[in-house]
Amino acid sequence: MASVKRKPTHRIYDPFNHILRHKFYDWTDSAKCKGTPLSAWFLKPGENHAPLESARKICRGCPVKKDCLAFAEANDIYYGVWGGLTPSERKKRILDKGQK
Repeated sequence: MASVKRKPTHRIYDPFNHILRHKFYDWTDSAKCKGTPLSAWFLKPGENHAPLESARKICRGCPVKKDCLAFAEANDIYYGVWGGLTPSERKKRILDKGQK
């Protein structure tokens, strides 16, 4: 009898995608980045900045850019590009808001 390879029946749990697919975050359905790999948004330390520019290009003109940025700020997300901004740019933005 020939051995048949079976595909795994379980799915790997990805908390990031689980959160974003929750019905409360319907704005993600309209995001221009939907379907792009996570590596496009989360740079590794010392990594070339070319992926960052690609991410920003996707964010430009995105209909839910403000929702994305608000999500990152409201949930204290310190990693990755959200709403077209890097973590340091978001931190500066929050600090600037606090000084007004």
